[in-house]
Amino acid sequence: MCHDAAVRLACTPRSVRAARTFVMDRLRGWGVAPTDVAHGRVADAVLVVSELVGNAVKNCSQEVELRLVTHGDHIEVAVTDDNPEPAELKQPDPLTPGGRGLVLVDAIAEQWGQRRQAGHKTVWARLRVPPGSALATDCRLGAG
Repeated sequence: MCHDAAVRLACTPRSVRAARTFVMDRLRGWGVAPTDVAHGRVADAVLVVSELVGNAVKNCSQEVELRLVTHGDHIEVAVTDDNPEPAELKQPDPLTPGGRGLVLVDAIAEQWGQRRQAGHKTVWARLRVPPGSALATDCRLGAG
């Protein structure tokens, strides 16, 4: 693991914007400037986080936790909420607004999944980062 940050967010739609800001600020703070090879992944990470937090706040009753972790070759975002029902990847009706969150995550992320634990679920997604990014600095040996 190279970088790790987490934030707890209220179970309201306003938290989606706060989550986007959190991810952008952290990635910039960890060195992802416009000249960094991973700069193009910032928008992808923000979109993925928007969808995961958006889904979580629709289904939670208390709060949501967003965790952002970078490794030498990928960014991982994980969103935990207090609804144990699994997230489902469904093909949305083309005439119905919404319902495309996990379809977008599935298209953008190299890998995504979920894990359930005592009354909670965490939905996570991984985005590959090109070699040479500032995100690979400060990595602990053996982590990854």
